[in-house]
Amino acid sequence: MPPAKQPARPWLIIYRLISAHVMRLLHVVPAIMALMAAAPSVVSALVAGARGGNVVRRIASRSHVLTTRRSSRCFSEGSRVSALQFSALTDGTTRPRVSTASSSAPQAFSEDDSREKIVLWRGESAAGYSFQFRHRELTNSIAAAFGLSDAPTLSYNGMLKYDGERELSERELKGIEGAMEFISNADGSPISKQWLIQATERTSLMRECYEVVAKADTYDELARLALESGALDDVLSGGENQDATWKLRLRQYGSTSTNDKGRRYGKNARSPIRAEKQAIQAMADLFIRFKGKVDLINADCGLYVLQGTKENKMVLARTIAKGPKISTIAPKTRVCITNTPLESIAAYNLCNFSWVSDGQTVLDTYAGSCATLLAAASVAPNCSTVGIEIALKKFIKKEDVIEDFASRNLKVPNAIIRGDSMDRDIRNRARKAIGDKPFDCIVTDPPCKTFVWVSQLLSFL
Repeated sequence: MPPAKQPARPWLIIYRLISAHVMRLLHVVPAIMALMAAAPSVVSALVAGARGGNVVRRIASRSHVLTTRRSSRCFSEGSRVSALQFSALTDGTTRPRVSTASSSAPQAFSEDDSREKIVLWRGESAAGYSFQFRHRELTNSIAAAFGLSDAPTLSYNGMLKYDGERELSERELKGIEGAMEFISNADGSPISKQWLIQATERTSLMRECYEVVAKADTYDELARLALESGALDDVLSGGENQDATWKLRLRQYGSTSTNDKGRRYGKNARSPIRAEKQAIQAMADLFIRFKGKVDLINADCGLYVLQGTKENKMVLARTIAKGPKISTIAPKTRVCITNTPLESIAAYNLCNFSWVSDGQTVLDTYAGSCATLLAAASVAPNCSTVGIEIALKKFIKKEDVIEDFASRNLKVPNAIIRGDSMDRDIRNRARKAIGDKPFDCIVTDPPCKTFVWVSQLLSFL
């Protein structure tokens, strides 16, 4: 017989609810006390930062938030502090990162840099999920990769046009027109190719970037201009990379699409093989000069013919870099799994907005399953990381975290420490793990309740 159903106990339910809220409050009290003790330092930092060009930026991916403060006068001339700063302002947990490079291009202007560049952004699972962070993540990735004193200002021009029958909202229209964009410096000059390649490889919201080879109204004219430009000389017969594999894919957008499945934009835009064959035949004068084999999966030279642009011209573009495979650190692929894991895009954004770079030391004060440190090791393989987690051993196994790093050939954290990051002794242990020095950067995803209380307190300072 099934067990008899227990009668409802309203008093027990009320008791459990009250206990849960009391425990949450007690968990936040140490953070509030630490901030109150550090209030004068926080005030002086904010005041000095306001005079010296203080910038406060917040990234939010659902409940994941990063606050980055940069002040040129609070610590030292040209220094940068990137952290969720709690009581670290008073005990030297972090140190300013002094830039040793200027914001000028890292190499001389070359013929490659004279060509237009295109970026293809990663699609969104929901409208507005990551759209507002695209440009900022890219510019901060450039600054981090090349050690610039500030993020460069770039110009973007939507490449695609919408000519459908359904009336779209302003957000939907921006999503389509901004799915693929021309990119240049703020003054309209071409952006450095080296900048774009290295930044793309660590920018989570970028899928690919391209270099424009030619623009034309017809396929045969496109082939002629491509040969004249010299942009493909290295992969043509007699070139330096003549044996490189190659592919040509056709991407038709809007009314130019011949796909019966409907008009699509972005990654899911596919064109029939028949249309691609016709394009290759029409551009035969170009492709008969290729010596390498065709590889539609992992070609060394990826070429795309883009139709349905605002300029009403065909664009022949060559892939120069691809974005990181963020799925490799997705929560479902990790050995260490928590109830509220940090998503890959959020983890990458936290690191890129914090300018995590090789040679730096990075601390996560609420490490959890170490998703943030996984992203840090991915964008900067030679950085040193340390994590602090109060639930280590109870809900999170250190061995599982280490396996997540080792199985991906990523640098294992210097230390994963069990304890409360508000405890000075725990922070001292973290510093000892990197030679008893301040950290270059603190990047963390604080518990929701803690962040709410901290935000409310900082708003009064």
